[in-house]
Amino acid sequence: MTPKLAVLAGLPVLLIACATEPAPEGAASTAAAGGTDCIAVDRIVSRRPEGPNSLRFELTGGAVYRNVLDRACPPLAQATNFDIITLHLDGPRACFGDEFQIVDPAEARAVGFRAFPRCRLGHFERVDAAN
Repeated sequence: MTPKLAVLAGLPVLLIACATEPAPEGAASTAAAGGTDCIAVDRIVSRRPEGPNSLRFELTGGAVYRNVLDRACPPLAQATNFDIITLHLDGPRACFGDEFQIVDPAEARAVGFRAFPRCRLGHFERVDAAN
């Protein structure tokens, strides 16, 4: 094999290696322009319900992400800013498909956290802090 062919033969492997390089801290992979599949949990400053099918995550540094669920989550439609959103994660990031619960603190004292259904996160989309 000539030297030029050897270099060209190795090019696809090099391109694959570059394409699988880890994303910057706070985001794992881009789901769409301005979106991501994961956010770093240690950067979350607040999380709250935002309508019947989305959650709002505010991060250190001012970044804001809306997580739009792929499926309905009935407790989210009735949630208030006083409810607790608990994340159930396997690692240091909240990612697409991870589970969460909307918990009413007063009711949780009577029935416990396990009584509340779990829902799954969707994709995170970056939004302006003003929105």
